[in-house]
This record gives sequence, C-alpha cells and structure tokens, in this order.
Amino acid sequence: MTKKQKYLLENKFEFLKLAYIITKYQMSGEEPPEELLERARTARIIADFSREELKNILKC
Repeated sequence: MTKKQKYLLENKFEFLKLAYIITKYQMSGEEPPEELLERARTARIIADFSREELKNILKC
C-alpha cells in the first residue's frame, strides 16, 4: 500500500468515526456541536466522500 493510499484510508476512517459520533448525538435527540460538524465537513473533503454522503448523515 502506498503512502497516498494509507493517507486516504486514514482520512476515510476519521470521517466515518465523526459520522458515527454525529449519529449518536442525533439518535439521543441532541444537536451535534458545530465544531464536530465542521470537522466532519473537512474530513469529508479530504477523504473524498461526496456531499450527499455527509447530507445523508446530517438528515438523520
């Protein structure tokens, strides 16, 4: 695995961890902190996920 592939994989994992945390907030009926949402937006771009994937998480 190349360094570039490892970097992308690490960033995808980070985005998925943030998505999980956001989902936990939403499932408990709370709004996720804005800082967390901003981190997820940044991670989405770096991890090369589509905007729709982030929107689907935020809809829940």
